[in-house]
Amino acid sequence: MQWIQGIGSERAAAPQAQLMSTVINGILTRKLPWGLVMLGVFLVIVVELLGIRSLAFAVGAYLSIGTTLAIFVGGAMRWLVERSTKRTGQAHIESDVSPGSLFASGLIAAGGIMGLLGIGVKLLEATGKLPENALAWGQKFPAMANNNVLAVITFLLLAVSLYYFARKPLEGGKKD
Repeated sequence: MQWIQGIGSERAAAPQAQLMSTVINGILTRKLPWGLVMLGVFLVIVVELLGIRSLAFAVGAYLSIGTTLAIFVGGAMRWLVERSTKRTGQAHIESDVSPGSLFASGLIAAGGIMGLLGIGVKLLEATGKLPENALAWGQKFPAMANNNVLAVITFLLLAVSLYYFARKPLEGGKKD
C-alpha cells in the first residue's frame, strides 16, 4: 500500500472528515449548495416525523456499506442479547456500564489503537526506518493475499464474543 497523505484516500477512506471538509470549504468559499442542505433538513424532519432517529439515518446515509455493516451487526447483537435476556427472564438493565457496552467500547478502542499503530508503521516505512511493506502478510502467505475468508471468520468471532460477553452479568450473578 502506498502512503497517501491528506484527508481520506481511496485505500483509507475518512468519510466524516471528507464530509466536514466539504461543508467547511463550501462555507468559506461561499459555494455551498444550499438547496441540497435544505433538502437534507427537510428529509430529517420527515424522518423524525416517521419516528426514525434522524442521526442514525444520517450516519447510515453518508458512511460506506463496510462501515455501516459493522454498525448494523452491533445493533443486531444488541437486539439478540435483549431478546435472549427477556426470554430467560434475566433483568437487562439499560446502562452505559453494561457488559456489552464495555466490551464494545474495548473493541472500538483496540481498533483505534491498531489504526494508530498502522499509521506509525507506514510513517516508519516512509522515512526508511523500516523496509517497504514490512508487514505485508500477503507476500509472506500468498494463499491469504486475496482471500477474505479469514477476515469474515474473525468478524463473526468478534460478533459471537460480543453476544457472549453482553449476556454475562457485570458483577457476580449466575453464569450462562
